[in-house]
Amino acid sequence: MQLPRKHTDPIIITTLPHLIAAYIAWPAAPAYAALITASTAASCAWHRHREPGPLESVLWYIDYGLATAWFIADCGYAAATATSTHAAIIILLNAVSMVANWCISAAGSSNYNMYHSIWHLGNVAKATIIAYIISKEALTAATSKN
Repeated sequence: MQLPRKHTDPIIITTLPHLIAAYIAWPAAPAYAALITASTAASCAWHRHREPGPLESVLWYIDYGLATAWFIADCGYAAATATSTHAAIIILLNAVSMVANWCISAAGSSNYNMYHSIWHLGNVAKATIIAYIISKEALTAATSKN
C-alpha cells in the first residue's frame, strides 16, 4: 500500500493555481468558474489518493469527467460566442494541452509526477488565458449594449 501524497506534493501544488482562472472568470461566467473549481478539487483528490482500488477508479473518472466537461465548455464557448481569433486561440490551447497530457501519460516515465506537474503549470496558463478571453469578451459585449 502506498501512502497518500502530502498536500505539499508538487503534483498537487501545481494543480491549485487553476483557481486563478476561476477567479478571473467568475464575474463573467460563474458556472464556468464553478466548473474550473470542481475540476481542480477533483484533480487534487485523485492525485492525493494513491491506494489502488474502487475509490481510485471513482476519483479518476470524476477527475477526467470534469476535465472533459471543461474541455467541452471551452470548445462550446469558442464555437458559440468567441471572436474568430479568440476561438482559434481557445481551440489551439486546448489541443496543445490535450496532446501534451496524452504524451506524458503514454510515456509512462518514472518522471511522470515531474512531467505532469509541469503540464499542470502549462494548463494553468491555458486556463488563465481562456478565462481572460471570456471575461474580456463579456465586458466588451456589456459595454457595446450601452
